[in-house]
Amino acid sequence: MRLLVTGRAGFTGSPFLRALLSTTPVSTPRAVTVLDPSAGSGPAGPPPFAGRSCIDHVPGDLHDRPLIQELMRHHELVVHLAEEPDAARAAAVDLPGTRTLLQSAVHAGVTRFVYVYDHYRALRLTLGGGAAGQVHDLGDGAELTAAELTGRLLAECGRSGGVR
Repeated sequence: MRLLVTGRAGFTGSPFLRALLSTTPVSTPRAVTVLDPSAGSGPAGPPPFAGRSCIDHVPGDLHDRPLIQELMRHHELVVHLAEEPDAARAAAVDLPGTRTLLQSAVHAGVTRFVYVYDHYRALRLTLGGGAAGQVHDLGDGAELTAAELTGRLLAECGRSGGVR
């Protein structure tokens, strides 16, 4: 299964990708694509997965609709790590970017979409028929610890193993 991840450098993204990589065989070719606007610059630094053959690192932005549409054509699952504590930034970046991702996923026939909307909460959306079919709260209404959230994200990706 091909997985598209956004937000690799955030509060949830960094531990999630480390845990995902610890459960992904090194020889798995291009199993995960990470969309990253920082492209290794800024405070996030270089990606923690540099040199891994199982990762495609794609510099890009959620607002680049042609890029997002192209990426969606090659993935079965999207993990959108959109948590943003700054409400103004969330309204300017995360909401329109999430809309672009969802619209592109539906158009491309992606059926599984996980949306982490704050540091401790996530939703699984089952897409189909041109719309969201089912929504499931991964925390069943409760806030999750970082380790619990990472574990549940790994489970959504079909990976086992604990957070390291």
